[in-house]
Amino acid sequence: MNAFPVVANWYRGYKFDDISNFTKSLYIHYGYLTMLSMNQISRKKAACNDLLSCLYSLNEIDYKIFYSLNNREEKTLDQLAMEVKRNRTTVYKNLQKLSSLGLVKKEMRCIETGGQYLVFRSLDFQELRSVLEAKVRETKNNLDAMLRKFSEGY
Repeated sequence: MNAFPVVANWYRGYKFDDISNFTKSLYIHYGYLTMLSMNQISRKKAACNDLLSCLYSLNEIDYKIFYSLNNREEKTLDQLAMEVKRNRTTVYKNLQKLSSLGLVKKEMRCIETGGQYLVFRSLDFQELRSVLEAKVRETKNNLDAMLRKFSEGY
């Protein structure tokens, strides 16, 4: 059974009125998330931002950059800075964070006359889904380890 039957709709920004099936599925297949995360994703009308926020602690600029790249076309640092209306240094720091989390891909391109520049793109849906599923499993394993330590203390 697939533990993420509704993530595709979250990825598209769909808002849920009842998310109980998703939380039950997470609990059955992956255990549980932290209380803060569970509070965020179990409230009504949760969206993709809530899942990303729970797993990665993304901020407003991270979201703007992430969704600017959502159409999977490659964009330069200058293009992204203009779209999210932030300076290049700020956007670059946020892109580094998103890239290190595995949510954005970056590639170096060569200029024919000499020099190089970076382009950034989003993951396709299957790649994003795999990254999110891996993060949920990692979180579950960490929480299980914490519970074992807690149990040993009593």
